[in-house]
Amino acid sequence: MFEDMTFSQQGIAVYHGIEVSWCLAAAASLDEKLLLILPENMTSFHLEKSENIRAVWQGHPQMGKDFQVEVIWKKDDDTQLYSGKLSWRNNSSNLAVEEIRFPALSATLDEDSRFLKPDNLGELVTMRYAKIKAKRSFYASMQWTAIFPAGKNYGFYLDCRDSQHFIKQYDYQYSDGIFTHSPVFYVPLLTENTSEFTLPYCCTFGRFEGFWYEAAQIYRSWALKQDWYINCLPVREQLYDTAMWVWNRGTPEEVIPPAERLRKDTGVPIALDWYWWHSNPYDTDYPDFWPPRNGEETFKENIRYLNEQNIFVQVYTNGMTWDIDTASFEHNNGRDCLQINRDNSPTAMMFNPYTRHRLAIMCGEAPGYHKKMQFLADKLADSGLPALYLDMIGSYAFSPCRNKAHRHAPGGGTYQKEGYYAYVQEIRRRHPDLILSTEYASEMIDLFESFIMLDSSLERCYGSEEMEAVPAFQAVYHESGTTIFGSYAIPDGIPPWDPRWPDKDRWQFEEDWHRQFEHQFFIELARCIIWGIQPCVCNLKLAHAEDPEFADEYSFILKTAQFYHANREILAGARLLSPEGFECEYIPVKFMKRGIFTLREDMNIITRKQPAVLHSFWQDADGKKILIAANYTRQERVFKYRTSNGAYRNGHIPPLSFARISLDKEC
Repeated sequence: MFEDMTFSQQGIAVYHGIEVSWCLAAAASLDEKLLLILPENMTSFHLEKSENIRAVWQGHPQMGKDFQVEVIWKKDDDTQLYSGKLSWRNNSSNLAVEEIRFPALSATLDEDSRFLKPDNLGELVTMRYAKIKAKRSFYASMQWTAIFPAGKNYGFYLDCRDSQHFIKQYDYQYSDGIFTHSPVFYVPLLTENTSEFTLPYCCTFGRFEGFWYEAAQIYRSWALKQDWYINCLPVREQLYDTAMWVWNRGTPEEVIPPAERLRKDTGVPIALDWYWWHSNPYDTDYPDFWPPRNGEETFKENIRYLNEQNIFVQVYTNGMTWDIDTASFEHNNGRDCLQINRDNSPTAMMFNPYTRHRLAIMCGEAPGYHKKMQFLADKLADSGLPALYLDMIGSYAFSPCRNKAHRHAPGGGTYQKEGYYAYVQEIRRRHPDLILSTEYASEMIDLFESFIMLDSSLERCYGSEEMEAVPAFQAVYHESGTTIFGSYAIPDGIPPWDPRWPDKDRWQFEEDWHRQFEHQFFIELARCIIWGIQPCVCNLKLAHAEDPEFADEYSFILKTAQFYHANREILAGARLLSPEGFECEYIPVKFMKRGIFTLREDMNIITRKQPAVLHSFWQDADGKKILIAANYTRQERVFKYRTSNGAYRNGHIPPLSFARISLDKEC
């Protein structure tokens, strides 16, 4: 039964060429460097194989002669995947285990091999990209990863079946042809966890046939049984009916008229995601957003007007950071709210290179911060706002905190999830009609009604040829009906500029970017459709609707909104099927990397081969199968697709258009 997993004398398992091991990281205090405890450091190893595999290591120079590490592997007869759990006991030293890295994988891989990261919808990176440096990242959207050896029709799958969302991350690195990867569990540093501890969930690992979609189905079989899916929030009609988001920033005169014009020209519901309504410069002085830039009464009038025009609106706030370079932080005892790292530093990042202020991450246990955010939510809800965006919670609430002022145990635990849930649920309790949104596709589908993500504009945001976004999250969770929207698709390629930033950093001249990168805007919107997320256009201006120079761009915006709305019973909640069974020509597409914080000298250009026709397959509630296709180019395209009976048909699609094709109809 266990022929595919063998063990060395030191207890290193080998599974289809991959070494499977473990590592514990321990220290006597947070002031000391972590000591790595590995199987090869242990005195003895014992293996038992019966219904399960029981591997036991005993004796360690620092942890004591009776220190014991045990790993139990169970094999599923149907999937042939292994489920493993690690525990240790009899620690007689003064060292406390802070991290469990299990299972720790090591594989010899070609640099064209790929690794699926659980970021946003799902991001595939090549080993060339991963070799830059050792990285530790978040299980931000889901709790699984996968490795795909180059030229093979199989992959290696690894998940953490953690139903409580303990604090954990994962490591990965590619160096000298060796890829290493492991989940990292942070142990709650409690006295009772010093002498013995058991990982509170199992990790599933094994080889499977297929690619990212098949890996997602393994996770799906477990994930759809979890509380966050069973208790996912009901779909709000306002969100379900939305056909297009306008992500605009600035004054009411800049933000509202383009959305109003789009609502009129499309004849379908439009949503406005309004940034820079607030008094402070963007990514500076958080969380002191209030009062609005144009005054409280003007802001209320704007919200009232948008509601009357049936333009759904939400405004930007950041849900988990505090600007530590402000008097507000000092005067309000902000340090008591901080997430503190192991070296006693705050988890702080300088997102804005213009103002150079640092935004610090708040721990889930941060009542002073929560009070400030609840005050802000009260002000916004009282202004008539129907929806509120709380940035970053879905993407960053996953790190251990060692703030000595907090009640929670230092290190790991479930306090981040519990704290953020309590804080957001209090906003919901006070304002039950307020629709709440956050960043990233996330398993917080029982807490937020909608999520923004930018994977459809991955090249514009990251500018790497070694990364590819895939709709893995949709392959697991799309049937929940949770609204996911977003892109950074800008009609003229020029990001917005906050006038409260120093003007010296602004680009001094612009070019006809939409001509130089003729496909970029269109492919970004088209990806939204074929991935089943609500399309979003960024920095839309009235000039884009009126200037013939942007006639193609504006026409495509209208088509995208109308197609999504007409097919939302599929695109807002059907089951995503495997993308296999579609063929078309590939063409080179040139992309510009440029965001709001990109200096002119940092702009990057990449060219990638892309399918000339994008596609996805779906199955509706009645079991009918549908092909959605998108042509983002300016010429007619042909393609082949597989029908439900296995036969292939030829198709064609006009320039800059979408198509819905039944796979069940006979010729």
